Amino acid sequence: MGQDQGPEGEPNGTTAQANSLFGSDVYRRGTLASNIDSDYYRITVPEGKSVRAETSSPATTVCLAGDVDTRLELRTAAVGLIVGDDDDGSAECSLIDGTGSSPRDPAAATLSAGTYYLRVSFDPDGAANNAAYAVFVTIR
Repeated sequence: MGQDQGPEGEPNGTTAQANSLFGSDVYRRGTLASNIDSDYYRITVPEGKSVRAETSSPATTVCLAGDVDTRLELRTAAVGLIVGDDDDGSAECSLIDGTGSSPRDPAAATLSAGTYYLRVSFDPDGAANNAAYAVFVTIR
């Protein structure tokens, strides 16, 4: 499951206010207050490493149908959006995976060293049916 780094701290709706996630195989629990809320998390990626990030329900490592419907984005402050996902995770959860020999999301693979941001929001095409989530991050 990884190391629990606690609940998000508000405000964290911009890159300047982002909550940090330290290390690899870590997670944080969050809550989206409305269908226009978004939460930012700051991660540090060493040179040549890849990111795998996934949302799920806050109590488990899986997402059950109708549990939570998120959108997840990997971003930089300078460039903005690198890659985003809606429903590649289990059920209606999000998955960005730049790991492995044939990554699902090549834009999240073999990154330059630096600070990156994960943005979690409601899926704009789905219903805001549950505001609680967890975001899991692995850097390999």
